Amino acid sequence: MTALPRHERLVFFILLFFMGACGQTSLIMCSVRSTYCVSQTEDEKAMLALNDGDYALAQQILEALIAKYPLEYFRYPRLAATYASEAGFLLTNIVDLNTSASSSLFDQVRAFLPTPNAQDLGAFQGQLKKMGQARSLLLLMPKIQRMQGTSFYGASAEFQLVLYQFAYSIMFLNQFAVMTSSGKLDPKILATMTVADAVLIFTNLAQAAQYAGLENPSFGQAVAEVTTQIQAKDGADDRAKMIQFLQTQNE
Repeated sequence: MTALPRHERLVFFILLFFMGACGQTSLIMCSVRSTYCVSQTEDEKAMLALNDGDYALAQQILEALIAKYPLEYFRYPRLAATYASEAGFLLTNIVDLNTSASSSLFDQVRAFLPTPNAQDLGAFQGQLKKMGQARSLLLLMPKIQRMQGTSFYGASAEFQLVLYQFAYSIMFLNQFAVMTSSGKLDPKILATMTVADAVLIFTNLAQAAQYAGLENPSFGQAVAEVTTQIQAKDGADDRAKMIQFLQTQNE
């Protein structure tokens, strides 16, 4: 397996720093030339808010635009990126993802995702919900729209979906991996995982590998290997295997 191709590693950077127009003049050129700019459009305001980390404002604007123009799909990846950012998915870290690294893809992605805090589990649940919104939103796009790798999207929304689906799977699993003050997994919280939860995690991982598909086979293979690692654990059912996997990941 190889590292992610450069154009795919930069998908979100292109997306986030996409040159929105300030009237007929780009925002960058307005700054450089000190020229007069007409009022910003709602799309421009949303992109600036996203770049500035004002996710609440970006979400508000983009949700309103999508509700009004549901078939203008270019906004869906932008709103999905907003949801993912609110979920604690740090976009800059995807540059370092390497499917040929000695550490597994699971470990690499998990390292920059938020972890549940025993004192505030509600906050993590809220972040998990946001990540779920990110992937669900992209699934509302026609597949042909997600597959378009034009400069308008920066790269395909399909690969964006793969990343969010995989991150959601890890976060869903992480909600049962709450650490105690002694640095051990909390057995009471770990025991709350159900067989249905484990099946859902396996399903999400399989979907992430599937979505990678022809677009990035090496990434899809790396995701599939995570499933293989979990299935190889001792256990009578999916739940037992998941618990064993979490325990070995936190030793």
